[in-house]
Amino acid sequence: MKNTLRTICIVAIIAAGIVSTSNAGTWTYLDAPDSNGIDARGISGSKVVGMSGSRGFLYNGSTRTFFNAPGSIETMVYGISGNKIVGYYLDTSWNNRGYIYDGVTWTSFNAPGAVFTTPYGIDGDNIVGSYYSNSPYNTSFRYNGSTWTTFNAPGAKYTDAYGIQGGNIVGHYNDASGDHGYLYDGSNWTTLDAPGAYSTFAFGISGSNIVGYYMGLDGSGDHGFIYNGSTWTILDAPLAVNGTEVWGISGDNIVGTYWDASFRVHSFVYTIPEPATLLLFGLGAAIVRRKR
Repeated sequence: MKNTLRTICIVAIIAAGIVSTSNAGTWTYLDAPDSNGIDARGISGSKVVGMSGSRGFLYNGSTRTFFNAPGSIETMVYGISGNKIVGYYLDTSWNNRGYIYDGVTWTSFNAPGAVFTTPYGIDGDNIVGSYYSNSPYNTSFRYNGSTWTTFNAPGAKYTDAYGIQGGNIVGHYNDASGDHGYLYDGSNWTTLDAPGAYSTFAFGISGSNIVGYYMGLDGSGDHGFIYNGSTWTILDAPLAVNGTEVWGISGDNIVGTYWDASFRVHSFVYTIPEPATLLLFGLGAAIVRRKR
C-alpha cells in the first residue's frame, strides 16, 4: 500500500529502533474531582471523553460533565467526533448496547446478529468497532448509520477496529504469531509492530500520525507510541509508574492514561511539539513496516 506520510523530527534518544520523546511536548493532566480515577479514551479538538467509575464524562478544557445512558447501570465511552460520542452501556438486564450520544439524544444500536456491539471510534457519521455473535471471535465493523460493513485482517483469529479518519481505519488483530496493530484503507492491510514489542495496539489516527500502545518484550509494561509511517516515538507519561496507554489523537493533541505507584488510573492530554522545535534535538530512527 502506498502512503505519503510527512516526516516528524524526533528527540534522539534511541532504544531498539524507537525514539523516546516523552518530555518533548506539553503534558496536561486530568483527574476527577472525587475518588474515581479519570480514564480518558477519545478526543476531538479540545473535547475529551472517557469514563470515571461507572459513568461517562465529557471535558471541554474547563468543565467536566458526567453522564449515564438512560436505564443503564454502567456507561462506557470510547470515541468523539464533534458533538457525537460513541461507546456502549449495560442495561439493568446486563445487556450490552452500542450508542451514539450528541449531548441531548441517545441512539442505541447493535450489529445484525450480534450478541453485543462495541463502538470504539467515530469520524463524522462513520463509526468503527467490533461485535460478538455466536462465533468464537470478534468481527470488526464500519457503520454509517444505515449500512454495516464487516471485515477481518487476513489470517486473523479476530480483529478489533478502534479508530477511523476518512477511509483509514486502525486497530488490532490476533493471529498465530500474536497481537498486531494495523492500518486498513478498505482494500490494503498494513501490519504495525512496534520495535521491541510482543503486542501492539493502534487506537487512533489523525493525518499521518497513528497512536496506541505496545507491551515490551523486556517486561517493562505498557508504553504509548506515536507512529508517523517511518518513525516510532515512545510516549511515556512523566508521572507514570506502572505503564502508559495512548487512546486517541486529534490534530496535535493526544489523549491517554497512566498508572501511578498504587495502580490508580490518571489521564493526560499530550500536545505534540512543532517540528521546528524538535529539530533542536536531532533526528529519530526509521523502520520499515511489514505489509500484508
